[in-house]
Amino acid sequence: TPKVAIPGHGPISTEPARDIDLTQRYLKFLAQAMSKAVAEMQTFDEAYASTDWSAFKDLPAFEAANKLNAYGAFVNAEKDALKSKP
Repeated sequence: TPKVAIPGHGPISTEPARDIDLTQRYLKFLAQAMSKAVAEMQTFDEAYASTDWSAFKDLPAFEAANKLNAYGAFVNAEKDALKSKP
């Protein structure tokens, strides 16, 4: 197993397994939250405002990148919803 990882944001990680797990949880949370919002016919602004981001607010670059990440997940959820329509 690796002893260090170089992330795209923040300092070098000396606990890569922990940090990779956190990143996976964040990405899964984004996808689930935005998919739920699309299913409930919310706009992106409504979805973003009503999502509890507190578990991830301390991530490096959260303020700079989270809204864009969430928007990408929202658009993907819309695309997936359209694909599943008969």
